[in-house]
Amino acid sequence: MAFSWTYDAPSGVYKSHAMSKKLRKAAIRDCVIAQFARKESGFGKKAGETVTISKVKNLTVPTTAVLDESTRIPIDVFSMATSSITVSELGRGVEHTNLLNMLSEFDIESPIQRALKDQLAITLDNQAATALATAYVCAIPTAASTITWDTDGTASTSATVNLNAALCGIIRDYMRDTLYVPWYEKSRYMGIASTKALRGIKSDGEFQAWRQYLEPDKVLYESEVGDLEQ
Repeated sequence: MAFSWTYDAPSGVYKSHAMSKKLRKAAIRDCVIAQFARKESGFGKKAGETVTISKVKNLTVPTTAVLDESTRIPIDVFSMATSSITVSELGRGVEHTNLLNMLSEFDIESPIQRALKDQLAITLDNQAATALATAYVCAIPTAASTITWDTDGTASTSATVNLNAALCGIIRDYMRDTLYVPWYEKSRYMGIASTKALRGIKSDGEFQAWRQYLEPDKVLYESEVGDLEQ
């Protein structure tokens, strides 16, 4: 409505309160996680409700692969595994009356559409975050240069220190030489951290030294803060 009316005196006299011509919008949190969710190629409309993902398991690495003249070539067992993802439909709506739309000072449908888009962005970000949080390996900082590892998907102890450059290096090395995690892209892993966790890294002098070599045009992702230990 253009004006809101309230009682001005016990006798019932009314007064008018002019409304601001600017419509304010509530702040929302940053959405940065969903950008790292990758689409399944070749799957889309008219392809059913479930996509089955096939995974090839690694062959056992032998102690030695050297052959001798009198022994047949050893045969390894090749195996595969599958997992399935079922598609779900997302949707929300906002109810308002035609009278509200006609009498309101502002175009009510425009802010509603913007609010729904914001809600969708946060919903998709939350879903991506929930999926990432199901990883089996947990790195728990328990000292300035010590990580306690948990590999059952549940952190068995509480972190006692914040992240820093040294801990990032330990995590990177464990991913590379123990878990053999493939690079996210271009010989780089990608880390997503909370504001508090990033504060520990940003305040680390070692990170500041690394950061000076990152060219401004190399910051490719939303909210990316820099490159450290690949």
